[in-house]
Amino acid sequence: MSKQTVKIDGKPVPVGTAEAFKKLAAAFEKATGETLHVRSGLRTRAEQQRLWDLYKAGKGNLAARPGTSRHEKGNALDVYDSGRDAGVTRANNKRSNWLKNNAHKYGFKANGYGFKQVEPWHIEYTGDPWKTTVKPTVENTPKTRYEVTATSLNGRSGPGTQYAIKTKRPRGFRFNSTKRSGNWVRAGKYWYHTHYLKVVASKPQAAVHMRLGTLNIPLDADKLPDGEKRAKLAAEQINASNLDVLALQELSRGTGYEHKYATMLLAELGAGWGIIRPTTGLNENYIFYRASRARLVDQPADVILTPLAGHRGHATGVKLNVGGKDFVFMSTHLVNGKQAGASREAQGEQLANISNATTIIMGDLNQSTVPKALARTHKTVREHIITPMTRWGTYAKWGKDEVTIKADTILDHVLVPGSATIRGYTLVGVDQNAGTLSMPRASDHVLVVVSVVI
Repeated sequence: MSKQTVKIDGKPVPVGTAEAFKKLAAAFEKATGETLHVRSGLRTRAEQQRLWDLYKAGKGNLAARPGTSRHEKGNALDVYDSGRDAGVTRANNKRSNWLKNNAHKYGFKANGYGFKQVEPWHIEYTGDPWKTTVKPTVENTPKTRYEVTATSLNGRSGPGTQYAIKTKRPRGFRFNSTKRSGNWVRAGKYWYHTHYLKVVASKPQAAVHMRLGTLNIPLDADKLPDGEKRAKLAAEQINASNLDVLALQELSRGTGYEHKYATMLLAELGAGWGIIRPTTGLNENYIFYRASRARLVDQPADVILTPLAGHRGHATGVKLNVGGKDFVFMSTHLVNGKQAGASREAQGEQLANISNATTIIMGDLNQSTVPKALARTHKTVREHIITPMTRWGTYAKWGKDEVTIKADTILDHVLVPGSATIRGYTLVGVDQNAGTLSMPRASDHVLVVVSVVI
């Protein structure tokens, strides 16, 4: 079996012995208020020979003959504690008695009491010192390119020498990695030790310029009649805005109109547009993309947002490659209702938990400020553009010419990662200074268009 050690108090300890010791130390601290430490763990034959020679010369403590010590096998530990007195290093006091009487509960025996010279500090693990049940912690890292520096480097099934060798890589072999566990990195299915690798400088990826839009366009026939006319009007404004990706919300409302308006709008947009439809019922959020600029990579299942008091919402997602880089776009409409504020905060936290530096969230958030969790991971495009237009909201009362019926109301947001640069922001068909409508609109919301560099 390949042997892997970890360091405890700077001393090498086999992984199995270390796992058991950590449980013992936790119980010791809880019972005594002091911490337990390792003075000596795994020893090489040369280290044991040195201690044996000192013992035989009368200059050292009792030591086993080289080749017979449990320290060499990885089972034995010499320990001490954080107390001001001798503690576990002396027999018949409160802490050494606790260790003697309780070590067996955690897989150890206080075998030091059986020595010719009693050693209360010497304990021995009764299990396999090299076997552990602890799964390695794997973290996501920025993509890094490595080159093998060894003549031949083992690729293992896991991050440690206890895992099987699955492949060998020659000197000069290069690979990209986005996973790390301690001193190991993963490429594909295999893990490599970083001691035999060097980082290869790669050309920085060019920034991606995008034109994005979001529009809430409900099909409420009694309030906003003539769906075909509104679909044509919306398509004209969308095409004129030169968008790469567009998020739309509330497209499937109304009896007999289930998904019909989305198909109608797609036809009006003309050739070259792709559509991402919801994968679950009751989801009214869609994503449109210009196929010549955005390539479909994957469509994950809808995110069902189910926080408080039954206020359910949905988020439709898609992974698109834009400018050679993959991004996840999400179209969502956060809930309203009696507990709307708390619900939106909970839903925002749920979205933040599945977002990263390549996630863009667009939609009707039903509030003037974004949920706190999303505000920590993303920035609102609108709030980073200082123009007179920031006075106006994105909602227009039907039949009136104002952009908003309440000052500073922001319903429709585009949230981009904090690293993005915001180049422009427009409310289509709105007089920037007066906040009045300058052209017909297809909804009681207006089309929000932004330009970003990521």
